[in-house]
Parts: sequence; structure tokens; C-alpha cells
Amino acid sequence: MKKFHFAAALLLTAALLSSCNEKNPSQSASKPGVSQSQPVLLEKADARTLALAHAGLAEGEATFTEEKLEAENGQQIYDLEFFTNTAEYNYEVNAITGEILSYQKEIRQQPGSEPASSAPVSSAPNASSAASLLTIDGAKEKALAHAGLSADKATFTKAELDYDDGKQVYDLEFVTGTHKYDYEVDAASGKILSHESEMRQSSGSTVSQPPASSSSSAAISLEKAKELALSHAGLSADKATFTKAKLDYEDGKQVYDLEFVTGTHKYDYEVDAASGKILSHESEIRQSSGSTVSQPPASSSSSAAISLEKAKELALSHAGLSADKATFTKAELDYDDGKQVYDLEFVTGTHKYDYEVD
Repeated sequence: MKKFHFAAALLLTAALLSSCNEKNPSQSASKPGVSQSQPVLLEKADARTLALAHAGLAEGEATFTEEKLEAENGQQIYDLEFFTNTAEYNYEVNAITGEILSYQKEIRQQPGSEPASSAPVSSAPNASSAASLLTIDGAKEKALAHAGLSADKATFTKAELDYDDGKQVYDLEFVTGTHKYDYEVDAASGKILSHESEMRQSSGSTVSQPPASSSSSAAISLEKAKELALSHAGLSADKATFTKAKLDYEDGKQVYDLEFVTGTHKYDYEVDAASGKILSHESEIRQSSGSTVSQPPASSSSSAAISLEKAKELALSHAGLSADKATFTKAELDYDDGKQVYDLEFVTGTHKYDYEVD
């Protein structure tokens, strides 16, 4: 089984698709509210077989920890995670064609062994040649240089080749005696895509700080950011308790990530550290059980143009379902990039759906 080649996996894909079509001829028949051209989905067991074959494993050699059908970038995929005694695997399989969209293999460390010095094997069928990529040691050097550290001053706790938005990146985490760092480095160009550092405290908790190499400090202080968030929420300082307040990085710029609560609500704010602009905000009603129900911030001057029921109707219509065929597990008014959206999740007997409606 260890000698499987990718070509063999492709042949297995064709065989499974043929078998799937034979087992499910009724799915192509006309159904009320569903397009007659709706494609036939692979069975979960078939997706498992494809992933195991690609990994060169037999069914009994791996233990699955996650198997779920998801919608991603307009297509349905099976997200599979499994492990053996020596490695952990993460696969994404196209639920219609059986194509292996991405995969990752990470060597499992044995108790008492030294941390691996190289990144786990990670690739995709259409990935560029590994020879053209930056090495893991090269990525480490770039991250350390950006943080203003020498190799003897840092200990890497994570170093792996991963995929983000369809491109290969190195996901790196390392620590010093005083700080924890988290870096993402483009595996093709070596560009620093994102970075963050946090001060390590004796209790093990962290306080976010800009990377050591940062050439500029935040234009507004943390206290000023708190004032702006409280003012936007229509609250005074004595009415709120902050549970999170840190300087972070997002899309290459400094932002304050703030969370605070009152007796009835929980608030989550992101404030631009340079201009003080409110980049995003959300509030949720706190219930006695500790759970929350999303509500627009108290300072919101406009209400949603469409109702929650209308948003549900639109999502169900798009999915080709009637109301009696679906059960909603989440339906809330939320904020995304400064605008109000309905965040909806619902299930049928065979599928789970996740929708966001303006």
C-alpha cells in the first residue's frame, strides 16, 4: 500500500465516481425546488478511500478524527483529518469530481524526541515544484531577521508548509525568554505576509506587542482606543469591563483588538491604531447560560433593510430547499467589514449549509 502513486489515485477516483453514479441514479431525477442538473456527490466513504490511497495507506492503518462536507469558494468539498502512529494528515477532496484539492502531512513527534528541524510534507496536485520554493530554514531566517533576532535567541515551536488562499506559505511560531512570535512567510517569494508578537508573562499569558523590528509605533494609545470603542458603543468607562485589549496586526497594519462586557452585553471592537477609525464592531446579548445572541451595536443608527425571515427565505431559495426541509442552527445579525449581514447556518438530513446574506 505504501507504493501507491498519484496516477493510481486518479484511476481510483474514476472508478469511485462511476460506482457513485450507478448507486445513485435517482439523484439525477427531477425533484421539486432542485435543479435537474444537480451533480451527484461522492459518498463520504469514497472520499476517505481516495485520501488514503493518495497517502499510500490502507483503511486499517489510519484513524479519522474529522470527516465533514463543506462549501468552499462555491464548491463542495470533504474536509478530512486522520492520523497514524507516525504522521497526521489533512485532506480536502472535491465532493463531486474526487480531485485532491490540497493535502498536508505532518510528522508526529514521539515523546522525548527533539522538535523536527524541517517542515512537514505539504503539497497539492497543482503545486509548484518544491525546488522553486524557499526552504524552511530560509523562511526561519527571514522571520528572525524581521523580528530583529539571531537564531540562538529563539526556539521554534511550529514550522510547517501550509496553504492559504491557494498559495503555499510557511506558518512559523517561535519564542524567546520574553516574547512569543507568529509569522506567515510566502514560500515562493519569501515575503512576510503577516506577523505578530506577544509578551510572555510568568503566568503563561501574553500581552500583544508589535514585532521588535517594527519601525513605527501606534499613533494612538491603548487607552485612547478604549475610549473610542466605548464612545462608539454609547458606554462610559465605569459601565464596562475589558476582557481583551491588545495591539495586533492585520493586513500589514496595526490595530487594537478590544473585547469588553457589561451586565447585559458583550462587545468586540477593532480600532485602527494609526487613525483611531472603528474598523469593525459587534455586540451580543449575554444570556444567563453564558451564551450570546448577536445584536447590532448600541450606537448603530440604522436597522437592517430586510428582516431575518426574509434572509432565511433567500438562503433557502438559493440552496433549492423549502422551509420544511431545513432546520436553522444559527440565525443572527452580525457585522462584517463595517456592514450588517445575516449569518445563517441550517441543516437537512444529509447536508449542512452556511450562508452570509447582506
